[in-house]
Amino acid sequence: GFGFGAYASIITFVLAPQLPSVIYAPLPGLFFGLGTMLMQIIFGSIFGNILRLKKLTEEQISYIAKKTAGRVLYYGGIVFVIVGLLIIAFPIIDNFAIPTGNPIPNLDAIDIGFLLIVSVVGLIGISSIIYGFKEAVKLIKK
Repeated sequence: GFGFGAYASIITFVLAPQLPSVIYAPLPGLFFGLGTMLMQIIFGSIFGNILRLKKLTEEQISYIAKKTAGRVLYYGGIVFVIVGLLIIAFPIIDNFAIPTGNPIPNLDAIDIGFLLIVSVVGLIGISSIIYGFKEAVKLIKK
């Protein structure tokens, strides 16, 4: 897809213009997209194989995947809305940052964006996988 986030902006306005020819301009975005897809395949395979080792059926693994995706999108969306409203009400929150010393954008500080991603992907995502697993195991017993 096309976006205006930090990484999309870096690809569009920093990396692509530095390439030797306009023919090569799509390559940074292409490789970013392929890299993202590859990581989703790798992590999906890892989780799928872990669930296979736990003796879950394809139906149960599919159930866990759907429930996890739904919960992350739903509850993650709620978290983003709440944080957005808090930033509108208290703009100082958006200025909070602990420098990391890393010069790479989005990794240069622990800020509200970093905390949002860690909370949504880390806390909501992992807890959704665990909760979905428990639900799928209960489906076996029924």
